[in-house]
Amino acid sequence: MFAMASPTKQRGGWKEAYAVLIVLLVFGLAALLVYIGYDPAIATAAVTTVSVAAAELVRRLRRGSGGGR
Repeated sequence: MFAMASPTKQRGGWKEAYAVLIVLLVFGLAALLVYIGYDPAIATAAVTTVSVAAAELVRRLRRGSGGGR
């Protein structure tokens, strides 16, 4: 009924793995900051900054830029 995707046609596995790892690190940072006693507002601001940087990194990884500048 459903055709399975061919393993040879899977898209950049390592790029997707990095994206998932980065997302987990961002949420882990938020949990850690709250756990060690930071004010949740400060933890939110710090994690927002980190997540914006992580989103840019993921965007560049998906685009496949090799730092051509």
